[in-house]
Amino acid sequence: MGSNGKLQLGTAANFEVTNGGRTYVFEIREDAKWSNGDSVTAEDYVRGIRFAANPYNSARQANLLSPLANYQAVREGSASLSDLGVKALSAREIQFDLEYPAPYLLAILENPLAYPLHASAENTGNTQEPVPTNGAYTFSNVRPGIDIELRKNPNYYAADSVKIQKVRYVLSQDQTAVFNQFRSGSIHLTASVPTSLIEIARQLENGTYYESPQLAVYYYAFNTSQPPLDDIRARRALDIAVDRNQLVSLVLASGQLPATAPVPPYTPGFEQFERDTKFYGSETAIAEAQSLFRELGYSDDRKMAIRLLFNTGSDHRRIAQYVASEWESSLPVEVELWNQEFRVLLDTHKDKSAWEVIRSSWSADIPDAENFLTIFSSNSENNISGVRSSVFDDQLAKAHRETDPNRRNQIFLEAENTLLSEHANLFLYYYSDRRLLSKSVTEFAPNPIGVIRTQHLGWSTF
Repeated sequence: MGSNGKLQLGTAANFEVTNGGRTYVFEIREDAKWSNGDSVTAEDYVRGIRFAANPYNSARQANLLSPLANYQAVREGSASLSDLGVKALSAREIQFDLEYPAPYLLAILENPLAYPLHASAENTGNTQEPVPTNGAYTFSNVRPGIDIELRKNPNYYAADSVKIQKVRYVLSQDQTAVFNQFRSGSIHLTASVPTSLIEIARQLENGTYYESPQLAVYYYAFNTSQPPLDDIRARRALDIAVDRNQLVSLVLASGQLPATAPVPPYTPGFEQFERDTKFYGSETAIAEAQSLFRELGYSDDRKMAIRLLFNTGSDHRRIAQYVASEWESSLPVEVELWNQEFRVLLDTHKDKSAWEVIRSSWSADIPDAENFLTIFSSNSENNISGVRSSVFDDQLAKAHRETDPNRRNQIFLEAENTLLSEHANLFLYYYSDRRLLSKSVTEFAPNPIGVIRTQHLGWSTF
C-alpha cells in the first residue's frame, strides 16, 4: 500500500490474471531480500499463507483467505494445507487459484495474513530472538507490552527511499498518557486522540491534529444464545431505542458518523446506499420498543437485567454510559457496566454465560463491502453474537460469484438488510481517524484504511 492508501506493486515485479479471474500468477522481484540477506522466494509466501490458513494457528482474520480454492475444506479439516489454492511454480513465481473471481484479491494480499514467512520463523514459538523480515524495517528491540524498536532494513529492495532510520512503537492502552508523551515531544505520531482531549489537541503548538473518515464501525453484539436476547423482539427494542445522531454529535463530537448498519456509506462502490438514521431513538421508535417490552412481560416491577461488557478506555466507558442511559430512560431495563482489559475481553466474549451485550468493532482489511459482512457469516470466528442465517450466507456466496461490480454491491446490500433484520448487533458509529502529528514528521497522508507506514514518512528538524 502506498502513502495515499492505494495499492501498488511491492515485492511483486508483475502479475497476470487468467482463467476468468480465478488464477493469479505473481513474479517476485529479483532484488527481494530478507533482512538476513536471504532471497525472498515463492515458497516463503506459500509457507506464510498456509500458516495463516491453518485452523490450529487461530489467525483471527483468516477468513480473508476464503476466496482461495479449498480454503473452507482446509479449515474444516477435510483437506490438507497442501490442497489450499496457493503454490510455488518456481523460486520466483507463485500462483493463486480461487474458488470464484475475487477482484479484491490484491487488497487481501496486502494484508499481513499474506505476508511471507522465513523458514527459520515457522516453528519459533514464543522465542525472544527476532525473526528475519522482508520489509522496510527489521527488529532492533522488543519489550512485550511496552514498546517495539525497529531499524531500517539495509536489504530492503527500496531502502534508498526510506527516510526514517529508526522508529519506536509505544504500546499503551492509556490514550491520555500517550497524549501527554506527545506534548512532551517523546512521541511524534499518535494512533488516536481521546475525545475529551480533542479541543486541546487542536490548539497544540508542537503538532497538528488530523481527522478523517475511516473504514471502521463500532458496535455492540447481542448474546443471542440465551435469554433474554435470544428473543428478536428484545433485540429490536434495544436496537431502535438508541439515538445514534445524539451519540456522535454530543458524546463523541469528533468527526464520527452515526451507524445503523455494518458497511460505512463511503466504502468504495457502496456510496449510494447511505441509510437514514433519524428513526433510531425517535418518539416512534421508543413507542415501538416499549410495546415490544410489554409483549415480553417486562415492566417497572420486572426489569430486564443486562450486563454490558466493554474494554477499558475512557471513550468506551462514555459510550457504554450513554447507551445504558438511553435504555434505562425509556425501557424497563437495568444495565450493569463491566469493563476489562482488551486481551481479557477477547477471552471473555467466548463465555456466553458472562454477558448479554459486548463491545466490538471492525476496521477494514480491504476497502470492500464484503470485508464488513463476512465477519457475520455462520462459519465466521468473528460472529460474536452467534446468530446464524442461511439466507445471509447464501447471499454472500452469490455476491462472491458475481463479477459485475454494481450487481455485486446490490447483492451485498440485500445481504446487509438480511443481517439487520436479525437485530443481533447494535451498530453505533463509523470511526474517524484521529491523530496528532509532530511538526518534525513530513509527507503524512491519511487514508480511509487508517494504515500509516513509517517507510512513507519523512523527517525534518525545521
